[in-house]
Amino acid sequence: MQPFPAGMADTISSYNRKQPVQRHIPFVVPNNQIYLPDLGLDLREYFRQQRVPRTFFSPSTQAVIIFSLFKEKKEAFILSKLAKALNYSLMTVTRSFNELEEAGIGQVISKGKERKWFFEDGRQELWNQTKTMLSTPIQTKLWIKGNHPKILAGISALSEMTVLNTPPLPTYAMGIKE
Repeated sequence: MQPFPAGMADTISSYNRKQPVQRHIPFVVPNNQIYLPDLGLDLREYFRQQRVPRTFFSPSTQAVIIFSLFKEKKEAFILSKLAKALNYSLMTVTRSFNELEEAGIGQVISKGKERKWFFEDGRQELWNQTKTMLSTPIQTKLWIKGNHPKILAGISALSEMTVLNTPPLPTYAMGIKE
């Protein structure tokens, strides 16, 4: 029996499986796939999705984190109520809970059909644990002239809402089409 290269012991992709099957080369991936043509054993297909470690949280997970940072008291966030508060679907918040659970941020508690996410430590600790996995929505920075739709952003927007001094050069947000 031909062993597969290192790193393929737990699973093989359908592409890597195709060649040995076409050439009638037997292989076994324990508890997953088997192909032994000489013994009359055929392929048993069970594919495990390979998880790629995330470097950044998805935008919806970032929204959940930021939402929880603004809460004054420690509380468990119920999936359905959080979805309504953030205007997301239940599936989107479910994925966010899964991302947080995989990253080891807080605890996801399931009780019946109800699912909650709870972060025991304070807001500062939540920020410290998640800040390296947050990404910015800014794709490009441009200097522009003319009359474009102007939506204040960054320090410019913050100065409009607080007593912060207005910066010398204003910052505006624009969509990709603009």
